[in-house]
Amino acid sequence: MEEPPSIVYTAVARGKVALPCDISPPTPDDSVTLVLWYKDESLAPIFTLDSRRAHVDQARQSLSGHGLDHRAHFNMANQPAFLQIDPVEEADAGEYRCRVDFRRGRSINTVIHLNVIVPPGDPIIVDDDGRRMEGLVGRFNEGENLRLVCQVHGGKPRPVVTWWRDKRLVDDNYTVVGDSVHNSFEIRELRRADFLVVLTCQASNNNVTVAASRSITLDMNLIPLDVTIQPPKRPLSADKEIELVCSSSGSRPPALLTWWKSGEQILSSKEHQVQEGVSTSSSVILFTPRAEDNGLVLSCRAENQFIPGSAIEEGWKLDVFYKPRITLVLGQNLKEHDIHEGRDVYLECHVDASPVATEVTWLFEGHEVATNTSAGVIVSNQSLVLQKVRRSRRGRYSCTAANREGHGTSNIFILRIKFAPVCKPGQKRIYGVSQMDSVSVHCELEADPGDVTFHWRFNSSSSGKRIDLASYSHAQTRSTAMYSPQNSDDFGYLLCWGANEVGKQLHPCNFTVVPAGPPEPVSNCSQLNATEDSVSFECAEGSWDGGVTPVTFFVELHDVESGRLVANASASPVPAFGFSGLAGGTSFRASMYARNAKGHRPPTRFVVSTLRPAEKLTDDYKERTDDKSQSLLKKDGEEFADIEGRGPDIIPAAPLSHQIPGGPEDVDENDSIRPNISDSPVVTGNRMESTV
Repeated sequence: MEEPPSIVYTAVARGKVALPCDISPPTPDDSVTLVLWYKDESLAPIFTLDSRRAHVDQARQSLSGHGLDHRAHFNMANQPAFLQIDPVEEADAGEYRCRVDFRRGRSINTVIHLNVIVPPGDPIIVDDDGRRMEGLVGRFNEGENLRLVCQVHGGKPRPVVTWWRDKRLVDDNYTVVGDSVHNSFEIRELRRADFLVVLTCQASNNNVTVAASRSITLDMNLIPLDVTIQPPKRPLSADKEIELVCSSSGSRPPALLTWWKSGEQILSSKEHQVQEGVSTSSSVILFTPRAEDNGLVLSCRAENQFIPGSAIEEGWKLDVFYKPRITLVLGQNLKEHDIHEGRDVYLECHVDASPVATEVTWLFEGHEVATNTSAGVIVSNQSLVLQKVRRSRRGRYSCTAANREGHGTSNIFILRIKFAPVCKPGQKRIYGVSQMDSVSVHCELEADPGDVTFHWRFNSSSSGKRIDLASYSHAQTRSTAMYSPQNSDDFGYLLCWGANEVGKQLHPCNFTVVPAGPPEPVSNCSQLNATEDSVSFECAEGSWDGGVTPVTFFVELHDVESGRLVANASASPVPAFGFSGLAGGTSFRASMYARNAKGHRPPTRFVVSTLRPAEKLTDDYKERTDDKSQSLLKKDGEEFADIEGRGPDIIPAAPLSHQIPGGPEDVDENDSIRPNISDSPVVTGNRMESTV
């Protein structure tokens, strides 16, 4: 008997399938008696419906073998009837034959070839290290390579494994590895556009079911896009604080910002301020530039700390303005401790300033130095030339300069000029001494260096003899010779020389030794101030102190009309006196003399007056009395001029001083009177209450 053509059916494992079998009788008066299902080459039916003893609707159904228990059911409600298998298993594939026997008609066979498709397993995505990846994966670094492998196990027929980016096919090349299919997908140098992209691996082996798939979303670390420093670059002033802000965007997570100055990190004064969601960050620094920072590079570095080599920088070459910084030095080829008088000296003023400083000013002992070619002084901006320098130029030098940032002053340079000894000015030059007495004659020199050797010589003013002194003391630039004249020929001149490493003193110091005697009288006496009960006056010292110190000045006041001694006083070293407690409107005869250990000369006499009660204070007393000063001064034995007028109002005198007993006539060299020595320019005396 000829085999009927087969019908091909395809089912999916774990699905269901209906295998048709037409059981309609060929004629109305016929009916089904037996339905048998066979599989493959089996001789025994796998399903039997037997209606030979009952109506087909009440016929008994039975399954036998082939694992169809509880999965197969013959449905006769539909036309055509069908054998439903649910769920379908892979082993169900094969050839099925349905045989239908009728009571009268001949049997009908229906052959069905069932193909069973086994869907592949769910794709598994792994990285290079075999780690499974699902959902949001990463974080991957921008710029690095990413290789993913999609593994699909099972499936019949073998599935096609593909990669999709969003909804676009990007890779359909796969390989069979054992019972699985692999597809490797690689992205070289991940880009910003790959952030949050969805990659899907699909596995499909039929057009009936939905392809199996697995998707992952790429999470990434992104490098910074930019970095900027605000405010805009401009010159900065040294030591003046400025707030700088560094901003960066594009980094994920937000960039770490750091500040650097010429390769050295400096700390930010404020914490980073991060604006989430926009991948921006900022850093604030309070920067105080220094002069040394001029020309250095200040930079802000933005870096994603998870991505090596992701740092980008914004650099600022600093232009720092600062006031002049000045150093004063000795010129080249000159040694500071080897400058002698007569040598040319160069001083250089090194000025470091931004912007460039204006003209340099030179100072000597605080006073500006100007060019004076006749004196050998030449100022040439940053240089000072001292030609054939003399010792008067030794001292403190400095230089100044200015720019828009302010003034700068150099260090003080002390110019030392070595010179041979010279006499120190202002020394006592005349010494008085009696025969057979001794006097200490002091010689002071100026010299550099101060290690001086001395030489003394005596020149007689009468006989002309010269004697080198062998006995004297000295220390550095001072020497003392003890000299004792034995007769009249021993009065004259003592000469003092010195020498140091520079040379010998050219001109000796000359000291005159004369016989000691009383000091010269005072002169040019004048009244200073006067009130109703006080008066002050002063005189000029005599031109010669007698060669003996100290000198003390004595004065007595006598009432002109009565001749009564009213007051007396002494003073040293200035002949100036003031008396209070005197009678108003009264003239007094003042007798003043100077005394030393050798006695005194006759006094100088003059008249002073207190004011009458009705007179007013004026300032022109001295001017009105200058013309009369000569008539007021009388030597001992002369008559005092009659003074009918009274002095003008005068500023009150200084506080009172003590009295001394007696007058000039009562004092000689053996008196034991203790002179009143005062530091004030005016010594005052009390009116004497008792009558002398």
